[in-house]
Amino acid sequence: MADMQGQKKNLGDQGAQKAKTAGGWVSDKAQGVADSASEVAGNVANRTRDAVKAVSETAMRTKDRVGEWMSDAGETAQEYAGEAYEKSRDAIVTAGEQMTDWVRKYPLTAVAIGFGLGLLLARSTSRS
Repeated sequence: MADMQGQKKNLGDQGAQKAKTAGGWVSDKAQGVADSASEVAGNVANRTRDAVKAVSETAMRTKDRVGEWMSDAGETAQEYAGEAYEKSRDAIVTAGEQMTDWVRKYPLTAVAIGFGLGLLLARSTSRS
């Protein structure tokens, strides 16, 4: 009987030892999984940070290019507007000079035309 109790104790000790060993093995594996998960999370965070940085840099370059294009477009529009102003100013000055020359050449006709236009304007604006 003592022998049987010794065997039971021995088996209990062996079971406890195996449970302790299994618990250590499970703990080691759990720590390994936790370490792997932490490493993967760190890699994901680093890759995400790199991707955000790359997108940000691309956005900045795009903004700069669009700014340059808008500046170029504004300069071109300003050049066209300046040319149009110059041409229209020149045309008006030329027309004014030609009209002045015509009035000097035909003063009576110019007075008669001016009088006629004045009458037409007065009649069109009066309330009859």
